[in-house]
Amino acid sequence: MQNQKTAGQAEDWELSEEYYKEDTGKKELRLEDFLEEEMAAEGQDGLTAGSSLTEQLEAVAAQVKQIRELSGSGHPADQIASMLGMDGQQVRDILVCIQSFPEDDPLAVARLILLG
Repeated sequence: MQNQKTAGQAEDWELSEEYYKEDTGKKELRLEDFLEEEMAAEGQDGLTAGSSLTEQLEAVAAQVKQIRELSGSGHPADQIASMLGMDGQQVRDILVCIQSFPEDDPLAVARLILLG
């Protein structure tokens, strides 16, 4: 009976050592194999200077700074919108982004508003 068990185990592929050994002929895949090198643009923001999107982001970032200051002074969203000549919904969206991600800089909030 013992011989029968050992013969059965030798035939069982999952119990053999070869099943668990790594095939040395295969190339190991790594994350670096799939990454493409990118050249950074002029700035850290990843956008080329002078493009219309960059100008829009900078304008919205300046608005975000103003909205943050006015909101910190206790002005409500509708009043801030009338003070800056903006749409009330856009001011509320900016305030939500500022409150959701207080550690972000104004440019990050501007990206969320324009691109998100």
